[in-house]
Amino acid sequence: MSVSSKSFTSSAHAALATHEPLAGLLPGTSVLTLAGPRRVEELTDGTRMITRKGTRTLLSITSTVRSVRAIRVARETLGDEIPTSDCLMMPEQRVLLRGWRAELFFGQDQVVTPISRLVDELRISQDTELSEVRAYTLQFETAEVIYADGMEVVCADSKTQRMATSKAA
Repeated sequence: MSVSSKSFTSSAHAALATHEPLAGLLPGTSVLTLAGPRRVEELTDGTRMITRKGTRTLLSITSTVRSVRAIRVARETLGDEIPTSDCLMMPEQRVLLRGWRAELFFGQDQVVTPISRLVDELRISQDTELSEVRAYTLQFETAEVIYADGMEVVCADSKTQRMATSKAA
């Protein structure tokens, strides 16, 4: 399946959400909340999250176990303290890439792309074997960009996530 990158603008926010594949954050991922950084597995429904648009309430958090070839991202690969540490990501997790990296790779000043599109086998690589991983999906009223391990990552809105879940069933 081919997934195209989309320019990230406020007008494209709704369109982005409708194409969000089932993605999620892996255990140990540090996300910014109003109370400070928390591991994703410690979040609960109603947690106040720091997003690119301000604070938002987490409507729900769900987890599923999936067999995937995770993406390994080395510390500071995408910028100063981005990510803040070496991390693992789901291949289809979308990230907001800005600045010269977005311009270099996509010819735009900012772009939303699956992390798998950034694999270079040096600082961003894909595991060679399948692993069973628990992926946490965060749902908000609208699509949001949150901060996970210092990276800007996209979370779908609750309506889009329900549609994706029903299509997968």
